[in-house]
Amino acid sequence: TPLQMCALTASLARRETLTRPTLLRVPAGQVVQHPGAPLPLTDHQYGQLLEGMRLAATRGTARLAQRNVRMPLAGKTGTAQVPIDGRMSTLAWFVGFAPADNPEIAVTVMIEGTDPDDQYHGGSTASPIARDIFLMYESKKAPRVAP
Repeated sequence: TPLQMCALTASLARRETLTRPTLLRVPAGQVVQHPGAPLPLTDHQYGQLLEGMRLAATRGTARLAQRNVRMPLAGKTGTAQVPIDGRMSTLAWFVGFAPADNPEIAVTVMIEGTDPDDQYHGGSTASPIARDIFLMYESKKAPRVAP
């Protein structure tokens, strides 16, 4: 499910094996305990994985997610054809987190085509929606200027 993929993405961002999803804002000073263990990856292996996701967001299929977003993203897109109710349906995916070097937010977008002629793709359909989520997150984090 999209929630499971977002938890997986958050786990990857934190270099842990398990994430307890948080859908609401966690009060300042409160820490969510995640019962996972460290990922069994060397620093080099994790660095390679992260670099691939950064490149996907800057030069690859996820680059529409990075457009106009100031914080560096790490992302991955995907497109799948799956049978639903006897017909093939397209699923467009984006998973990612930001800032890539010190993650605070994980985002997953999945768009399901409703018509056999829908031509949805992770890069062109899901990534721009993810961008809007990252932009909204940035706007909430920006320092407020007194009038």
